[in-house]
Amino acid sequence: MIKTFAYLILISVAAWIPSVKLLAQEQSKESGKTTRILKVVSETPKAEIRYSMIGYRDTLVFYTFKEQKAVLKVNLDNKDGTFPITAVIYLFEQDLEEEGIKKWLNNQHSDALFADAAIPTAKHKIPEKKLKVISSRLTKDVEETFGNFSEYSVQFRVRGVTQIDGFNLRPFRDQASVFVKK
Repeated sequence: MIKTFAYLILISVAAWIPSVKLLAQEQSKESGKTTRILKVVSETPKAEIRYSMIGYRDTLVFYTFKEQKAVLKVNLDNKDGTFPITAVIYLFEQDLEEEGIKKWLNNQHSDALFADAAIPTAKHKIPEKKLKVISSRLTKDVEETFGNFSEYSVQFRVRGVTQIDGFNLRPFRDQASVFVKK
């Protein structure tokens, strides 16, 4: 009798354990998404665009976070030597192939040749107070058919941003070249 009773308790507990796990999964879904970290490191793919078909343009720096399916775009304005800075994080579907993001990146600064490029599911502007140009240094003067330009090496900082649609952006510093028309 005691063996039978112990066996019934064991079966009841075993049957109850999967429902506890399921309940925990439902609660985690209800409490929010898992926070994923966006961290710019030396291995983070980076594309720096400062030239278009009509000459030098604002410098765009794209950081691609492959695993997180996210792209950070930093824009350094080239209208004058103050280099106003803006930044936007673009989020994509988690099951997206890497090629879709590559095509989207190309469309952001070229002829938009790829009709099948990925479409971001969300776009989040980084607050202005989180962005700062730290320094700039004139590196050379350039004479082109479309004008005379000064090339600057611009160092900038992005402060950390938390809770961007389930992501946290870690702070980082970087540099980029910016061409300013004389």
